[in-house]
Amino acid sequence: MSITLSVIIPVFNVGRTLRRCVDSVLAQDVDAMEVILVDDGSTDSSPAICDDYAKEGRAKVVHQKNGGLSAARNSGIAQATGRFITFVDSDDYLSPDTYRTLLPLMEDGCDIVEFAVERQTTRGIVHLNFGDRVFTDMRVYWVQGQAYAHSYACNKLYRRELFDNVRYPVGQVFEDVPALYQLLQHAKKVRTVSTGLYHYTSNPHGITLQADGKD
Repeated sequence: MSITLSVIIPVFNVGRTLRRCVDSVLAQDVDAMEVILVDDGSTDSSPAICDDYAKEGRAKVVHQKNGGLSAARNSGIAQATGRFITFVDSDDYLSPDTYRTLLPLMEDGCDIVEFAVERQTTRGIVHLNFGDRVFTDMRVYWVQGQAYAHSYACNKLYRRELFDNVRYPVGQVFEDVPALYQLLQHAKKVRTVSTGLYHYTSNPHGITLQADGKD
């Protein structure tokens, strides 16, 4: 049976939240889905947790020397065999039925489907809903749809072919922005939807909160 969706989860020292993340993905009730865990040189319990899922036959695991988030995502892309690709950060999680609801939209000819985000901040929960819109002009999506302001890799499903010549820039902070811009050079149809929900949690050791003004 061919794989429909490849879910790539970069992993680095997230033993506390990793099972919550992976279990939320496995509970999506999607046929022909593969989960790819990329252990990016973790030094805590994360590698063992990844191996537990692999032994159970519920995930593929890649162990590699630490190279950063972009390198981990790129390794996952290289391993992916699905027609569609998505990403989940290992300290985040998904609401039930998110992928099952959105995949028919990908089957209907979308190159990217973007769904809502519930973001945990130091000032409380912020719900980001981008409305139900279809974009066939990527410049309109980038500017009027303000895609540059919500360029997150993880609240989107992508057609696999978009990544044929695109990878995340290694060593660059906020790598989602240039990567999405490049992906849109190859996309013809993007849809934003109010269904589905990605839970973006605040990690004091994560890239966003560790970044400074220069980043």
